[in-house]
Amino acid sequence: MLKVIPLLLLPIALGAPPASAASLPPDPRREFRGVWITTIHNLDWPSREDLPAETQRQELLSMLDRCAELGLNAVLLQVRSECDALYPSKLEPWSPWLTGIMGQSPGYDPLAFAIQAAHQRGLELHAWFNPFRAVNSDHGRLCKSHVSLTHPEFTVRYGSKVWLDPAIPTVRTRALDSIREVVRDYDIDAVHLDDYFYPYPIKVDGSYQDFNDTKSWTAYTRSGGSLSRADWRRSHINDFVSQVHRLVHKEKPSCSFGISPFGIYRPGQPAQVKTGLDCYDQLYADTRLWLREGWLDYIAPQLYWETSSKQYGFAGLYQWWNQENVRQRHVWPGIAIYRIRTEGRSAYDSLKQVNLTRSGASRSGGTGHVLFSLETLMANQSKVTTLLRTKAYADVALPPASPWLGDDTQKLPRPGPLTARTDKDAVVITWDAPRLQASRVRWWLPQTRSGQTWKTLRPLPAQASSLQIIGKPDQIALRAVGRTGSLGEVDSLDLTPP
Repeated sequence: MLKVIPLLLLPIALGAPPASAASLPPDPRREFRGVWITTIHNLDWPSREDLPAETQRQELLSMLDRCAELGLNAVLLQVRSECDALYPSKLEPWSPWLTGIMGQSPGYDPLAFAIQAAHQRGLELHAWFNPFRAVNSDHGRLCKSHVSLTHPEFTVRYGSKVWLDPAIPTVRTRALDSIREVVRDYDIDAVHLDDYFYPYPIKVDGSYQDFNDTKSWTAYTRSGGSLSRADWRRSHINDFVSQVHRLVHKEKPSCSFGISPFGIYRPGQPAQVKTGLDCYDQLYADTRLWLREGWLDYIAPQLYWETSSKQYGFAGLYQWWNQENVRQRHVWPGIAIYRIRTEGRSAYDSLKQVNLTRSGASRSGGTGHVLFSLETLMANQSKVTTLLRTKAYADVALPPASPWLGDDTQKLPRPGPLTARTDKDAVVITWDAPRLQASRVRWWLPQTRSGQTWKTLRPLPAQASSLQIIGKPDQIALRAVGRTGSLGEVDSLDLTPP
C-alpha cells in the first residue's frame, strides 16, 4: 500500500526511527565539486578543431557522463577565450577551436547544448570568460570582424600574444557586453573569470618586459591623473570586477559570479610566502579587495602547489584565503590534478588537498574545490579519477547555497502528490509540480531510505517529472532545490507494508 505523507506535518522523533516508520530525510551534503573544461587550443574540448558537429556533441556528452559518474556537480566551460565565442554572438566571431576557421559556425549552438546536457546530469554550468585576452598565439586565423583587426587601437602586443588594454573604457564595456549577452540569453548558473586580467610578466633578453600601455597612461597623466601607474592599472580591474558583479546580479539575481585568481595575493601574505609572483603588484589584481568588498560570490584561488611545499603549502594558503573571507562567501580552491601528468605528482596528493578543503566551511554552509582540468580525469591519470570516486566522492553533494542572492524557500513548489509503480526490480515515481512555480526550481532532489539509512541521489533537472529507482527502498522523498541553493518542502512515499 502506497501512502503520500506530508512529512513537514509529522513530529520529529529523537534518535533513529524504527525501520518501518516514515521519517524526514536529512539535508544533503553541501560541497562544490567542479572541473574546468578548457576549449582554447582544444586542450579539453573539442579534442580537435575539425571534428563534425555530431562528434563534438558525443565527445561532450561522454565528458559530462564522466563528471556525473565521478560525483562532480559543476563544470566551468570556457566560452570566450580570445574575443571569440562558443555560441552565436552578435558581438564576437565564432571560436576557431570549433571548426579551425574563426567566424565559421559549427552548425549548432555548443553553449546551449552544453547547458542542457549538463543540467540533465545534475551538473551546474558556469560560463568562463577571458575578458582582455585578444589573441593567445600567432595562429594566423583571425577573421575580419575580430576586434584586433576592427579596433587595433585597443590592442597591445605582449610577447607572442595580443591583449586588449583594460585602461580603455570601451574595452571594458565590450567585455561587459559579452558577459551580458550570455547572462541574458542562456540558463547558466554562474559567470566565471580566471586569472588573466593584465598578462603574466615575461622576460625579454633577461629582463621583464612591461606592458606597453604608454598611450593610455600618457593620456591619463596629461588629464591631471595622480595615481601611480600600478594603482592606475589596478583601478581599471577593480572597476571592471565590481561592474561585472552588478551586471550579473541585475540581469539574473540568482546567477553567481566567481573568479579563480593566482593563488598568492602578495609575498608575506601568508607569512611563509617569501618570494614569487605578486598578484597585486604584477598582475594588478587586488583579489583580496574583491573578496572583502563582496564583489564575488565565490573565489577559487589557484593553489597549484604540492601539499608538502614549505613556502607554498596548500593548507596554509587555503587557511589564509578563508581568513580573508570576512563576508562569508565561498572559497573553493583550484587543485592542479594536471600536474599528475606534467610533473609526476602523486594522485594521493590531490586527494589530500580535496580533504583539506573540507575543513573550511563558511557560515553559508558547505565547502568546495575545482579541479584543473578535465583531460586528466578523462585519462584517469595515475588512477586519480578512480581514487577520487571511491575515496572522496562516494556520496552525492549539492553545491552550497548562496543565501545572499536571495532565499526563495517560501516560493519553491512542492513536488505535488508522488505516485509510484513497481517496474521489475525498480520503483518508478512520478510527480506533477505546478508549471508556473517550477520555473523557480533548479533541481529536484530525490532521497531514499532503506531501513534506517538515507541515501541522496543525484539531482534531476527542473523539467523532470519521473525517476526510476533501482531496488525497493522503504521510503522515497523528493523536494525542490531553488536557484540559489535553498531547499523546499518535502513530499514522501512510505513503501513499507501496512
